[in-house]
Amino acid sequence: MHTSNGVQLLPILPTSSGLRKNGIRRAITLIRRFDVVVEMPLPPQSQRHQMMQNLCDGAISERLIGQITTSKGSTPAMLAQTARVLKAVSKGQAGGELEALAGILVNDRFAAQGLRPLSGPHGSRLSIAFDPEFINTTMALTDLAEGFRQAGQGRICLYGPSGTGKTAFGKWLSQAMDLPSHFYKASDLLAPHVGETERNIAKAFTKARAEGAVLQIDEVDSFLQDRTVAKQSWEVSLVNEMLTQLEGFDGVFVASTNRFEQMDAAVLRRFDLGLKFDYLKADAAWTMFQRACELLGLTMGEDDKKDMAGLHKLTPGDFDQVLRQNAYRKVRTSTELVTRLREATKLKAGGFGETMGFLH
Repeated sequence: MHTSNGVQLLPILPTSSGLRKNGIRRAITLIRRFDVVVEMPLPPQSQRHQMMQNLCDGAISERLIGQITTSKGSTPAMLAQTARVLKAVSKGQAGGELEALAGILVNDRFAAQGLRPLSGPHGSRLSIAFDPEFINTTMALTDLAEGFRQAGQGRICLYGPSGTGKTAFGKWLSQAMDLPSHFYKASDLLAPHVGETERNIAKAFTKARAEGAVLQIDEVDSFLQDRTVAKQSWEVSLVNEMLTQLEGFDGVFVASTNRFEQMDAAVLRRFDLGLKFDYLKADAAWTMFQRACELLGLTMGEDDKKDMAGLHKLTPGDFDQVLRQNAYRKVRTSTELVTRLREATKLKAGGFGETMGFLH
């Protein structure tokens, strides 16, 4: 691109990952030929949400708009194109049909860009809303959220078995604080070239700071493994970068891991709190079972509570898995729901042949 005075300008867009994929050397060679390099960052999630609201003018639900604009693929151009198609076909279409169409349009575009789709076939699926009362921890999560809200900052490391609600808590916390949520899995930040992962980590912290967002990194043990057992210099470099960013971050940072014991002790001292998420207690599991029956339209049987008491190592993730399966593997009775939950617990490591019951 040339300006009026002949200066060459190269805008670097958020989706311009081809430079990295084609190799660092080629990227550097290309960039050196421009006089000015300007990054064009993705607008904050709050702005994208407002933009989609204005463009759709009530054609789709707030819930779906929130799902769409949370994704890194929801660029202004993509939002405008999606809204344009919806308006073109909206005449005579029911609200539910437009909702489904919007989900299909967005998921097709996300798939073409290699991005994660919206949850469910059209961005909607059966699920039990996160409730902090379900979570088995040593601390009241509502009190913790209020403490973060008042302080405006904090660093917490969540650990425990998979499916116990760690990821959902981070997203719930951002809603409780009325702040944007910036969520990353390890795969979102890890990169093949030396130094690139460190840059991705720094960008994540910089973006969260600029937008005042709750920053959540899942599978954080990928970046914070014990440096005493590191075999490569870049493994140490990842830990050092995360340490540097943690030290300078004045917002809310939520890390989650299933491998707490593998993390670097020096890093753990940088967190204000380490909080274990454990398997469901019996009363919470029973309440979730009742809610699942309501969602599935099932009538509960006399023996359900006794049968549920015989299950062990249940997590909110197990209920979520069974509800997802219902899209193609219908649950027809409450007894069958118990059976599906039992199957889910047996998939876990060490889940066969054990007799341990719920934690009380």
